[in-house]
Amino acid sequence: MIGRLLIIGEHGLRKCYLWYRQRRCFRLFLQLALVVLVPGLLALVFGWLAFRSRVTGVYLSILTQAMTLALSLFLFQNDSGLRGNNGLSGLQNLPGVTASQDFVSIWFFWASALALAVGYIFAAWIVSGKFGSVIRGIRDNEARVRFLGYSVEGYKLFLFTVTAMIAGIAGALYYPQAGIINPAEIAPIASIYLAVWVAIGGRGRLYGAVIGAVFVSLVSTFFTGGQAPDINLGFYTIQWVDWWTILLGLSFGAYAPVADRMSTSEATQDALEVLDAAFDGVGAPTAVLKTAWSTDPLFRGAYSFPVAGASRGLWEAFETPASDRLVFAGEHTTFDYHATTHGAYLSGQWAAEWIEDP
Repeated sequence: MIGRLLIIGEHGLRKCYLWYRQRRCFRLFLQLALVVLVPGLLALVFGWLAFRSRVTGVYLSILTQAMTLALSLFLFQNDSGLRGNNGLSGLQNLPGVTASQDFVSIWFFWASALALAVGYIFAAWIVSGKFGSVIRGIRDNEARVRFLGYSVEGYKLFLFTVTAMIAGIAGALYYPQAGIINPAEIAPIASIYLAVWVAIGGRGRLYGAVIGAVFVSLVSTFFTGGQAPDINLGFYTIQWVDWWTILLGLSFGAYAPVADRMSTSEATQDALEVLDAAFDGVGAPTAVLKTAWSTDPLFRGAYSFPVAGASRGLWEAFETPASDRLVFAGEHTTFDYHATTHGAYLSGQWAAEWIEDP
């Protein structure tokens, strides 16, 4: 009788253990799935509403920033149940893992490197072939692609959702290494950094975002981590912690003087590298004309800058021919594309047509 009871008890314990193990595996699988499904679902709903209404450009940026700001402000509240400004800690305590925090961080570091490699290959596969050509066409001329019969909104919604899911995976891999999550991590500045990485690393190339992210992160740690010594000018002390964001903003225009100092052959090669990466080979140009805008005695780096309260009539006044023999051209003569190279090009075409047939 006693032996029988022991056998029954052992069998029951084994069943309980298997049930507990299956339940824990199910919860782990569910949590991993939610890492991808939650951001993907949010992006799908938000993107469908935005793209269906033809919200693009700066307006889409404003809406996405407003959504992240509203969410971060909600999480900053202490009554949200997520500890407000203090954030959540203890995320490095993985169920069933008794290794130290340093060891767990190394695990997730290599997992992050693997995820980066897989994500890069996946992104390269997406932008290749016909699909890649379509999304590049949407980037360059959305209206023309739509007129060709492609579902522009569908392509944009797919990319918007996929990138949100990739961001969710990145966040899930990062925070166990940090050990804490704070609402400030989802503030608008966090998403703005994505644009900074791409701008500094190089647009038109997938690896540019990787290079930009590594470079900006290392430099940011140097300036904001107290490693860069303050500079005392007597009347003012430069504290790099406060000046880092200003330096980051100034870096956006750093390419202009670099390109201005290039020779014609260097500028041509640099432009062809970007065009080849974006359009799968464009061939050698038949002719090249390069200007040195900052050193040209007629321009000296001048550019138009609309003053506060400027109206469309100012650009239209410049666009109007001064006489039957004098017409102005340049980005300052077109309101829709002012301060852009495209505007200067279009205005030059219009001026040439007017001279040919006034």
